[in-house]
Amino acid sequence: MSLNPSIKRWFGCRVTRGVTRGNQGDGSCGCMVQTVLAFLEKKCLEWQEQYDKITFISPSSVLAKYLFPGELKKSQSGYMPIFPFGFNLSQKDFETFINEYPVILSTTHSLRSCASANYLFDYVIVDETSQVDIVTGALALSCARQAVIVGDLNRKSVSEYESENLINAVIEKVLSQPEFDNLDHVMHQPLKMLIRNAEHLDEAECRYAMNVLTHTDFVIFNKLDKMPVLVVEVDGYAFHANNPRQLERDKMKDAILQKYGIPILRLKTNESGEEARLQNKLKQVLNMS
Repeated sequence: MSLNPSIKRWFGCRVTRGVTRGNQGDGSCGCMVQTVLAFLEKKCLEWQEQYDKITFISPSSVLAKYLFPGELKKSQSGYMPIFPFGFNLSQKDFETFINEYPVILSTTHSLRSCASANYLFDYVIVDETSQVDIVTGALALSCARQAVIVGDLNRKSVSEYESENLINAVIEKVLSQPEFDNLDHVMHQPLKMLIRNAEHLDEAECRYAMNVLTHTDFVIFNKLDKMPVLVVEVDGYAFHANNPRQLERDKMKDAILQKYGIPILRLKTNESGEEARLQNKLKQVLNMS
């Protein structure tokens, strides 16, 4: 198993651009890229050693095609590995799970609901604390021996697109109303973070949803359990009107969200009444009279 060439190109371009912006013109950029890529290649070899120790699934699986698209033809056994605990971890499996995976990433809600009763993690690191309310924070701290709190209380979501900044202001205004005080919002949330698994998606939808560059413009969520309430997309007229490829991606995103029961509201930049539309959509979704 080796590092995908497209990942090498993407990473190289990213690092090169980052160094250029930092005005590091001493020729060390190429050396830096090669050093990091060599490290990633080494990690791939280490992962290969663990390859035969994992439970296997059929190569016809959509998940297998997504995880190991270039390895299907190379597999001698004709099967590909999958996470042995499945997607739904229960408390009875937790002790075995934590022994094999001592470092985990989780939402605060899942952290408490999946861990065994009275289990305490050695450390719980809470990131983006400016977006965590006191109830959710207490939920995370309840299963921690020690906690590390990370975040900037003065952090603001800023977009390079003026249209998104305008809609962000509209969302903040609507959510400031007392009837929506249990809601909050986040900008540019990756689509794959809204989907627990890919079992409802076909191959094309899975590839699109799991792409690291595929994100939503805004997600309005419940402060308590962090579950999504509404996705808000800003459709710039100049970019969307005569762009068939973008329209196709929008259509696919809508279909994916529908499959997982997540409502979506699209606001076009050449229309008006965004505040009223958002307020009415939220009332509809929340079954308010």
